Amino acid sequence: MNLILRYKTQIIAVFACILFLFILYIVRDTESSIETDDFSQLNAAAHQEKEKQSSSKEGVIMVDVKGAVEKPGVYEMDKQDRIKEAIEKAGGFTKTALKADVNLAQHVQDEMVILVAEEGETVSEGTENTSPVAQQSSEIGQKVNINRATEEELTSLTGIGPSKAEAIIQYREEHGLFSSADELMEVSGIGEKTFENIQDQVEAP
Repeated sequence: MNLILRYKTQIIAVFACILFLFILYIVRDTESSIETDDFSQLNAAAHQEKEKQSSSKEGVIMVDVKGAVEKPGVYEMDKQDRIKEAIEKAGGFTKTALKADVNLAQHVQDEMVILVAEEGETVSEGTENTSPVAQQSSEIGQKVNINRATEEELTSLTGIGPSKAEAIIQYREEHGLFSSADELMEVSGIGEKTFENIQDQVEAP
C-alpha cells in the first residue's frame, strides 16, 4: 500500500499516457475511415461521370443539312432528335424553302443528308413526298443503302412500293444485312425485272 502511495504520481502519469494513446488511436482510425469513405465517394462520382460522358458520346450522330437553310453544314445530333431539331441547328428555313416537302417529325440517322429544296425547284420523278435523304439520293445520283434505308427511303426506288419496302426490311431483320445488292432478288416479290430497274439505285457495302 505504501508502495502504491509512494509511486502514485508515476502510476497516474502512466495511465494518463495510455489513455492519451488510446484516444489518439481512435481519432486517427476514425479520420482514416472518413478519408477512405471520401476517396471512395470521389472515385464513384468520377466513374459515374465517365459513364455518363461515354453514354452521351455513343448517342451522338452526324447529320448533313443542305439546301434552303440559313446555315448549311454538318451538325452533331442526338439519335433521338428529329429533323425539326436539325433544321433549327442549321438556322431554320430560308424564305424560299419548300417546307411542305420536309418531314419534320422524322427521326434523324447517322450520316443522314437532309436536302431542303427551294420553291420552284424541279423534283426528280419518283421522289415526291419522300424523305429528304431519298430526294438527295435521287437528285445527285447517290445510291440508297439497302442495309440502312428506312421504308420511306426504299419506296423512292423505281417499282418499290410500301409492301415491297416492308418485305425488304423484314428480310433484313430475319436474315441480317445484305451482303450484296443482288441479294434483293431473294426477297419475296422482287424478281429479276424489278432488280434490273433498281440495281443502279442501290448499294449494300
